[in-house]
Amino acid sequence: MKKIKNLLRRIYTINIIYSNNIIFIHRKNTKNIGDLNCCPNKYFDELSKYKSIDIMDLQNINIKIKNKILIVGGGGLFQPYFEDAIKTLEKLSLENKIIYWGTGIDKNIQGETINLDFLNKSSLIGIRDKNTKYDFVPCPSCMSKLFDKYSNAKKSNKIIFYLHKDYTKSYINHIKEFPLITNSDKKTFEEIIKYLSSSDVIITNSYHGAYWGCLLNRKVIVLPWIDERGRKWLPYKIKQIPFQYSFCENINDINNFINRDINNTEALNFARTKNKIFFNKVMNFIKTYN
Repeated sequence: MKKIKNLLRRIYTINIIYSNNIIFIHRKNTKNIGDLNCCPNKYFDELSKYKSIDIMDLQNINIKIKNKILIVGGGGLFQPYFEDAIKTLEKLSLENKIIYWGTGIDKNIQGETINLDFLNKSSLIGIRDKNTKYDFVPCPSCMSKLFDKYSNAKKSNKIIFYLHKDYTKSYINHIKEFPLITNSDKKTFEEIIKYLSSSDVIITNSYHGAYWGCLLNRKVIVLPWIDERGRKWLPYKIKQIPFQYSFCENINDINNFINRDINNTEALNFARTKNKIFFNKVMNFIKTYN
């Protein structure tokens, strides 16, 4: 069954590559709700007709791509896990125009990332990390109308948890009395945003949990990732969120952070403005290139 699914994915991907001049590339074949909803073609009508493929499928397809516009992002793709796929994109940049939109530079606990020299071959670069030499463009998921729908929703919970599925185990015994969802539960994007909006306080160790919580102007408290060796760290990608949140290193100290004042009233407008500016750059480039 797995071989059949992989074959169908390969056929689907090749068909998109052959039949489209503009192709969106992000982490698509995953349960991670953030990765699934970070592609900008979901949020701009002018781009919605263009299809997307999974970045991991690129390196497994022996096909010559020429004279295409490849729009990569969002998601934390600049990390060792995606290094082979990024090398493929670097090769593709020789005969195609590549745009990076809301893409993240994810470092691991050792601070390692991939060499970013390949970005010099790109046509447009919008990075979701603050304080880089590139245009700062937050994750495009901010453009979703769900934030308008639920920003002022009734808060039925004081505290909720939204955790990364790979870093949940250490916290389970501490939060039995509170609602909990992980970033890979079988929930729709709307169900997640509705859930996050239902609280005063969101406690999370997920990048998108923190990002979306800030966009909803909720009080966000970030917990560290804890690996199998008991090492704790605040992920680099969460450090790059340009909004207000608290970092609580030890969950036993969480009550010290619950009443802290945090104000993200301008977060949604800020993130959307950055994406709209970049969208205009992309559209101008497409018109010029075509």
